[in-house]
Amino acid sequence: MKLQTTAYMAILSSILALSGCAIAPANTISSNMKLPIDKPVADVVIRADITDPSAFQPKLYDMWNTINRIAPKNGVSAIDGLHINTVRMLGGITKKDSEGNKVPDLEYDTATYNPQTNSYEYNFTPLTDRIDTIIKQGGKLFQIVLDQPPWAFQTGHTFIPGDDFDGINFLEKQRVSHYGNSLPPKDMVAYNEFLQAMMKHLLVEYGTEQVLSWRFRIGTEIETPDHWYGTEADFLAHFGNSVNAIRAVLPNAIIGLHTRAPNFIYRNGTVTNYKFEPIKSFASALIEYSHKNNIQYDFWGISDYPFINNADTRDPRTKYDSFFKDLVEHPQWQTDAIVDIQEYSVITRMGFVAPIYAYITSQTPHADTFNVALTSEFYKNNIQQIFQWGLRSGDKPWFVEAFTSMVNQPRVLANVTTQNGKQVNNVDSIIVTDPNDNKITSITYHYDPRDLEATNNQEITQSFKTGFPAGTTYYYRKKLAAPEHHAFYTFMTLPNATSWLRTDKAYFTKYGNPDIDLNEAGKAQWQAYLHNNPSSWTRWESGTTVALDNNQESSLINLNSTLPLFSFEKTEIKWSNQ
Repeated sequence: MKLQTTAYMAILSSILALSGCAIAPANTISSNMKLPIDKPVADVVIRADITDPSAFQPKLYDMWNTINRIAPKNGVSAIDGLHINTVRMLGGITKKDSEGNKVPDLEYDTATYNPQTNSYEYNFTPLTDRIDTIIKQGGKLFQIVLDQPPWAFQTGHTFIPGDDFDGINFLEKQRVSHYGNSLPPKDMVAYNEFLQAMMKHLLVEYGTEQVLSWRFRIGTEIETPDHWYGTEADFLAHFGNSVNAIRAVLPNAIIGLHTRAPNFIYRNGTVTNYKFEPIKSFASALIEYSHKNNIQYDFWGISDYPFINNADTRDPRTKYDSFFKDLVEHPQWQTDAIVDIQEYSVITRMGFVAPIYAYITSQTPHADTFNVALTSEFYKNNIQQIFQWGLRSGDKPWFVEAFTSMVNQPRVLANVTTQNGKQVNNVDSIIVTDPNDNKITSITYHYDPRDLEATNNQEITQSFKTGFPAGTTYYYRKKLAAPEHHAFYTFMTLPNATSWLRTDKAYFTKYGNPDIDLNEAGKAQWQAYLHNNPSSWTRWESGTTVALDNNQESSLINLNSTLPLFSFEKTEIKWSNQ
């Protein structure tokens, strides 16, 4: 005799209720969801104790809320809700002449040199115009970069022709770099006076409170020759001079810098500066110089452009040691300073790509999951910010948006092991709890840097210890971001998809992005492609907590999921169906 479906479901619900579980209507359970369970059954278990104050870490901060914009060349527009770091705000930029050569563009310079009066004259309108644009459009100016000095501060330099340095002067061809004026100001006193005048102007225009909310960065990747043609000693003096000028006007200004990683050596030391010194990181020298001269830096930035197609650069577990460990463990490091990634994008290639691209970004589930894994590693090591390139319009990327609701809530330590207690390397979770209502939110990821072509599923159980008695009802929903939900990834799995990639260079691959990597036929196919499987939230489901070792005051939430490789899933748990 067969039971009718309704009767069967009622009986099954009663049985599950007795065991501490609940069943939702059949049409509300997604293929990725499992019913709540009494005990962890997956091979990988993520355990977090919401009742243990010692498991609580500092509140989650918004690591991804700042983007880089080059003003004035590319404007200062930004995605709503993201802060702006403005680059090259003093001038010192280039334009192309009628023959296509880069020449100084004086339109945006904030200082000029008057040879009749032998003095510098200031015009801060180009600077304030760009700041006003950000403010008027409702943006948040987070940081102003003082990198390329105005062209006027080349006054006094002597330039020599050819390719051979004389150990004293710069080359004629170094007047104009790829980025503009990359020379140290010749007149350090005049440059100090210029920066003081700039700060006084900003205070008059915007007030002390607002200017104190902005950060000021001295330089950009200064050990990269096209950013700085001077020596290490030149930059030490320039940095100290700049900091002293700013603090002479605003003592509590937030000031920092942007170097290469401490172990950086440009082209293995085969390229030298005009003093015949190999070009390498200034980091240790800057730390020691600042300590000796009582110069305070409030933040320190490094760049990272991980290649998703390179196993050495796409492993998030190596990043802290590679970039920051030697900084913060230097015996003279200023322990109050914070550390950032001030330039960042996941890419497949660095270098000029016709017609206008400086690099090829990776628009793949592999890159998105790498970003989530990197976030987890950086939270563990107190890295504060990751400034992104390339976000100009549209919505926030989902991996960025996913963390928004978790900000300002205490992070809870997660213990990720197999059932037999072995540590797991390719699965982890970022967990927070709301102390006001005990809501729990997690982002769990499955990422392995070894092989982009690998495909496997990982069964996981999230097990949360709560302060509620067994049998307490909770509600939960999930949102999985897996390769199948990614438009470009699924597009490149279509028959004959490889024929849609450009073949003029070997670096055009399916791990890049459609705007650059596809040929004309591929772009036409991409424009016509309809991806109808976006990542989406499940419906809210209900469950009941289960007993924990006969402890009447505590109980467990156990939730199962299946995470494909290169995927991440957000889970939200609340105690009221409101």
